[in-house]
Amino acid sequence: MSYERMVKAERQLEAEIAAIRANTRALLADAGYFSEEDVRITSEHGLDAPIATGRFKHSEPPPPHPTAFEQSISSTRSSAHRPKTVEVPTQDWSTTPTEPVVSCGRIRVHLNPYDDSREESKSHAYAAWGWWVHDLKLTLRDAVSHLRLKTRAAVITSGVTKPPRPRVAILVVNGFRRRGRGGPQRAVEALEYPWIGLCLRQIARHSQGWDYEVFVFDNSHFKSHRGLMGEFERVQVLPSSWVAVLGRIANRIPGPYCGRLLERRHQSALDYLARKVPSDFDYIVTLDNDSFPVRDDWLDVLVSECERGAALAGVYRDELAPAVHPFVHVSGLCVHKDDLRALNVSFGRNLKYTGERDVEHNQDVGQKITYEFIRLGRTIAPLERSNKVNYHFVVGGIYGDVIYHHGAGGRPTRFRGKASDVDTDKGISSTLRDAAFQDVDHLVAVLRGQAENDLGLTPL
Repeated sequence: MSYERMVKAERQLEAEIAAIRANTRALLADAGYFSEEDVRITSEHGLDAPIATGRFKHSEPPPPHPTAFEQSISSTRSSAHRPKTVEVPTQDWSTTPTEPVVSCGRIRVHLNPYDDSREESKSHAYAAWGWWVHDLKLTLRDAVSHLRLKTRAAVITSGVTKPPRPRVAILVVNGFRRRGRGGPQRAVEALEYPWIGLCLRQIARHSQGWDYEVFVFDNSHFKSHRGLMGEFERVQVLPSSWVAVLGRIANRIPGPYCGRLLERRHQSALDYLARKVPSDFDYIVTLDNDSFPVRDDWLDVLVSECERGAALAGVYRDELAPAVHPFVHVSGLCVHKDDLRALNVSFGRNLKYTGERDVEHNQDVGQKITYEFIRLGRTIAPLERSNKVNYHFVVGGIYGDVIYHHGAGGRPTRFRGKASDVDTDKGISSTLRDAAFQDVDHLVAVLRGQAENDLGLTPL
């Protein structure tokens, strides 16, 4: 190579390295780029640079085949690997006078039978065709090595291989306020508007790419609800189906307590599900049956907050303050499984409401977990209410723009510490419920202020 061409090649190589050094750690170049200066430049840029040191002539035999992938990407070749001169064996042409055949491994090459100078130059023809076959084999080998280099370069370019996403256990308690005044009517509404079906559909829709499983504790004992839950692959329903059969029988027995023997309160059911989560799961996420994700990255948002050091992340229920102390609500709560178990605090055993003077922070499901983490000096990542349009101070809330919580899907529309008209609240809840089951995306768009208010409700 002339001096001018060498200088030009060096400048070209340096320019190419400067252009790609931001995201490349490996460079493959042919023999035209090999020089002491090129090696220095690539070394200064921290590149792994397999550069060919020269070319082999057709009269030279191939080098020894590399025995490991590392040999194929070495940047220099030792003297031991230089090609050696070998003697070409003599072919007996008498067996094939009109169409001589050269064999190389499993490849058979038929020489031109019309070559008049075949007899005079048969050894040269053999050498030429033999090395052509060798070149073909080397080309195939180099193609495989090139694919391996591309794969390795992709890994190097992206840095350390991205670790798999954590496994997430999603806990949901399915049920409704069966007891008390209005219980029979709420049972009818639970059959007509199965929130658990909408919840599970939204989870499956917005959790693609995540390794998750949903654990549902079914307090409804409805056969239709069991059927809905059975339609989803990643859903495990507890307790077993025979308990649901006994529950349906018990709920037909007159008296207020028979059916309760086969049910668990919301907080007790969450404690039960949390104990059932297998050890290979990393995070626990809780949802109410009338809360669900409304964005594809909802798990990314929750889990990333915990990965950055937060003990809890999720729906921040501060709408009822100061009567109910603000806390991360179980309608959208994320916590590392090991942190929750080490905390050794129930989701709300022996709940009691004592007003603003409550010091135990055990007024609502999951509230005590928030304040116990705060007491230990851990941080909380709240997802605050993000509605652009609000029709009620609790019902129909979107939090952090990723989770919707209806707020009164299976219970009376009565809220602690807030004086409001129960009938008005019920009307708002029913309208938003109907909109959710008709077109949940449109409802969310209205609450975000992205669609026209066609619900017939007056915003606050």
